[in-house]
Amino acid sequence: MSKRKKQIRLPTDREISLMLSRIESPRVKFIIILALRLGLRATEIAKLCISGIDWYNKTVSFIGKGDKPATLPLTDEVLGYLEDALKARPTNLKHDFLIWNTRSKTKGLTRYGIYYLVTGCGAQINFKLWPHLLRHKFGSDVAKKGDIYRAKEALRHERI
Repeated sequence: MSKRKKQIRLPTDREISLMLSRIESPRVKFIIILALRLGLRATEIAKLCISGIDWYNKTVSFIGKGDKPATLPLTDEVLGYLEDALKARPTNLKHDFLIWNTRSKTKGLTRYGIYYLVTGCGAQINFKLWPHLLRHKFGSDVAKKGDIYRAKEALRHERI
């Protein structure tokens, strides 16, 4: 006997736009965009490094789930949020992490910190939100545009 999973409601594009309009921090907006437009997991976002950005080819390289290297293209939209986040990034940090911890100069933000920030953003629009739900939205949006195999590749899954 198998249990049925509870259906999860994804945020609408309108809800996402409303939420982004209410966020003041470029760092937090960038976290949302990384999950929403690139399908990154919270741990992957936490591990992103400035040195992984290839400005010439407009890509970002990182180590994904299962310690697998990955390189993703950066759209103009994502690059805009990236530039805003880098402008807001303190210059006295002693690490290369793209997403910084506001309480430490030597450590980046953890996946738990990312979870905390994203759930707080969802609360601003009365929506139960977490980082992986934004990844689900990304996968759903990709699947709607093409086939399921394209979504599998975009999400960097082993199987459909």
